[in-house]
Amino acid sequence: MRMHWALAILIILAPSVTLEWFARTHLFDFASYTQSEKFDVSWKRLAETPGVNVAIFGSSEALYGLDPAVIERSTRTLGCDAKVFNLGIEGFSTGHYELLLNHLEIRDVMPELKVALIVVNMIEPQESLPRTRQTGFDCKTMVGDLQRSVFGSAFGADHGMGDLCKDDTADQAWRRPVDTALGRVSAAYRHRAVLRTLLLDQSAGRREEADRRMAKVTDRGFYQAGDMTGGNYGFTVNRWKTQIRPDWGTPPPMDLWNGYMQVGGILDRLAAYFRVRGVVPIFVSAPTNPIMINDTGRRPFYNNNAKLLSDWAQRQGIGYVDTGPLDGFDPKADFEDHRHTSAQGARKFSAIVAQSLANGSELYRGAVCRGA
Repeated sequence: MRMHWALAILIILAPSVTLEWFARTHLFDFASYTQSEKFDVSWKRLAETPGVNVAIFGSSEALYGLDPAVIERSTRTLGCDAKVFNLGIEGFSTGHYELLLNHLEIRDVMPELKVALIVVNMIEPQESLPRTRQTGFDCKTMVGDLQRSVFGSAFGADHGMGDLCKDDTADQAWRRPVDTALGRVSAAYRHRAVLRTLLLDQSAGRREEADRRMAKVTDRGFYQAGDMTGGNYGFTVNRWKTQIRPDWGTPPPMDLWNGYMQVGGILDRLAAYFRVRGVVPIFVSAPTNPIMINDTGRRPFYNNNAKLLSDWAQRQGIGYVDTGPLDGFDPKADFEDHRHTSAQGARKFSAIVAQSLANGSELYRGAVCRGA
């Protein structure tokens, strides 16, 4: 009789144990961990890259625009021992990055990190986001699906960001403590939505297309984009103007950036996050297509913001590399669209940044260069 009971219990528990084992060991070999194809690859390759001492943070302009291999090669001849990784994430502004970093202890991910290159778009707002549910954060209020996807992903759940994206209606509130408790002990429960999607998803074609895009991400996280020499230039420009940037011709107020670098401002907080962890923060102007800067009437806005950031960085002893609008770049060959650099443009931009760091930044040289 006891054997029968033991066998019955084994039969009942075996599927659950197997599912838990699969969720802990192999689930994300078949499903997206971050709900961002490119970030999936970057996050996996970061785990496979020990000794990173320089990391790039920023939006897709950082992801597409800075090639770690070029920075390493360009600064090595000047006595620098940089091991660089690009952790740019599509759609992530400085506000989104701050929220992510507040849930992610960067020293656990990159224990040898010495320099953080924080890429900032000089013609955009740098708005803060509420950092807790109690202060009003809601994934539904985010601008784009890219941000919602990452925060609501399995990656978000593993790093305490999942709760930010949950419905907070009264009839759901009682479930939150239960969900949290079960999620801490069971990967299968914590990632039940991913398991369900994997079991139901039969879209092999979509997966193959995702694999092709992910193949463009290098082993150091850099995304190698195409260019606009194949006749898609006019289409790309029009798409930006009519679909992505309906505010195309309306420059922001000239004083918009005034508070970002004040004590407690968004850029000040990002710098403090790294400084308190012994990491040198260096802000870098994002490589934006100069045609976009001109078409939006934002060149004066760029120049004003560059001056504000430069003065603040100098006062605070914080690094800043401003390449200026990339007027010498080819607007078709060096750019993937009206905003992002192509792989060719990224190599050129990365070389400029590398030279500025190795030759002009005492902070960078002191952190990763011999004999500095």
